[in-house]
Amino acid sequence: MRMMVDKQLLNVIQQRIDARTALRSIDVLAGAATAHIERKMYYPYYSFTANCLVPTLFGKKEMTVNCLVDGVSGLGATAGAFSIEPETVSADDLLQLDVSAQEAERAARRTVSHQLSRKLRMIASFHMNIERQSIVYKGFWIIRSQDTLVMVDASSGGIHPLSSRAA
Repeated sequence: MRMMVDKQLLNVIQQRIDARTALRSIDVLAGAATAHIERKMYYPYYSFTANCLVPTLFGKKEMTVNCLVDGVSGLGATAGAFSIEPETVSADDLLQLDVSAQEAERAARRTVSHQLSRKLRMIASFHMNIERQSIVYKGFWIIRSQDTLVMVDASSGGIHPLSSRAA
């Protein structure tokens, strides 16, 4: 009997790290070729663009800032420019959104405000217009090497240790 797997078309942040590269990076760190991929997961993010009018000594300056808000934890981070690729993915490989669009927008507003205040070393308020772009996904390779479970970011190559219970 054949099981039907639900597939979804997603907007995925361009992936620069393939399975072989992810495995090699873990093998190098572990000092042995024992790593294997357990699965690939797709993590949801709300994507926002903030158009800001910031006061300076020479008048107002327009700035555009990209912000991604984690769709599970609600944490925000500013982001550089990134490309999106459509990808069809099994529903079993998706983490579900736990954060509402309204909560994500509030987090994006706080994140951009905090980052600009730090970057520009200013306390003054500034005008900000936040636009929600879409929900985007990042791919992560879940890799086991001996007794260690790690997650490798498929777009940046960043490595994040996981507890064995996490995956």
